[in-house]
Amino acid sequence: MSLDALRAAFDAGTIITLAPIVFIANFVFATIGFGGGVVGTPIAAQFVEPRFALSLFALFECLITVRILVAGAGDVARRELAGLIPACLVGVGLGTLLLVRLPVPALMLAMGVFVCLFVLHRLWPGNARTTVSRRWAPVAGFAGGIASAVFGAGGPPYAIYLSLRPLSVAQMRATLAANGVVSVGARVVAFALAGLYSTPRVWIAFITLLPVMILAIVVAERLARRIPRAQMTRAVYLLLVVSGASLIVRALAGS
Repeated sequence: MSLDALRAAFDAGTIITLAPIVFIANFVFATIGFGGGVVGTPIAAQFVEPRFALSLFALFECLITVRILVAGAGDVARRELAGLIPACLVGVGLGTLLLVRLPVPALMLAMGVFVCLFVLHRLWPGNARTTVSRRWAPVAGFAGGIASAVFGAGGPPYAIYLSLRPLSVAQMRATLAANGVVSVGARVVAFALAGLYSTPRVWIAFITLLPVMILAIVVAERLARRIPRAQMTRAVYLLLVVSGASLIVRALAGS
């Protein structure tokens, strides 16, 4: 590719707009253990095309999930992964087909509704939790795979299932990261096959914003003990509700 083509693909305005979003998303992920895609994608979709946002944040999620997995590889519950991963891969494939065929307003509406439902689920008063059978793993894997591809946020179905299994906190976190590596990795491959990475614009944005992601992780690790987890979580949920509601309004308005 010529230098002129690379210059044309570099959009300083987009980079400047996305930089604080990339920072917030990765800061949240490093602080509370979830949220790279579910936080960053709907906010970024306010300013860029949703498919571009999904493609870009999938690359960032790949890196951060690998980092978490390396730190806790010994705690991975491999028998749980055996039930989750095959169905997850099928879900990612189907979700990618939906992603490339849905019109932009429909995608924005679906993303906004999903984000709002996700927040409602997280805020719902906790009930006594029972242990579920491992036979539910394919259901969680399939649902998470579709959500991962279409909304950039497959974590909730996986987290719900694993939270109802007899796992320690360390095992759950490590298993989520291991499944996330496969889920996000499959999403990136599927997006590439669908042509979503055929433009240099995504790669230029990713490479340019990579230092922002690293900075966010470093800052999060230094401030993690100073910021109450509950306070950070409430702020994230408020941000998500506003973002999700805005996407719904824009979609219904036909923008």
